[in-house]
Amino acid sequence: DTVDLFVNKGVYISRDDDDMVNLITKINLEQNIDTGVNELTVTCLSFSNVLFQRIAFEQINLTETVDICMRALVDKSFINTSEARKISFIKLGSMTYFGSKIVKQVTEDYNILDAVQELAIAYDIGFKFVLNESKNFVFTLYRGIDRSINQTEVDPVEFSLGLNNLNSFYNY
Repeated sequence: DTVDLFVNKGVYISRDDDDMVNLITKINLEQNIDTGVNELTVTCLSFSNVLFQRIAFEQINLTETVDICMRALVDKSFINTSEARKISFIKLGSMTYFGSKIVKQVTEDYNILDAVQELAIAYDIGFKFVLNESKNFVFTLYRGIDRSINQTEVDPVEFSLGLNNLNSFYNY
């Protein structure tokens, strides 16, 4: 895979075949003692972890569809907030219209990543930041594709030692 790589800690990294943005957290260059080849290992976190750096500045009462509520948490924490808390390169993606109306309260000092993850898990919605043409990080919501054997719309994905697509090193 081609990688857009600016190898500096704290810089983002993305792949040409995936729109998710990651933040470089660790860089390690070592020489393989068996082959003599230099090996570069870059460790990353999803840019979505930026949500962990914010807590609710005040109590937030949410009474909309789950997607609007998730967007509101990001908006109130990064975009339409006090000048000192604004991050100009974080934007909201297009509307997705997932789910029915919910009621949720996020208390003051509650972590924004935790609040967004709770909603995502409860309503089966994914979230990520993608990089747009203007180099803004865009908060995006999506639904995954059900590839279980319990559906008939798309080919299922099956994992099995018999299919040779699992590494037997791990305990399942």
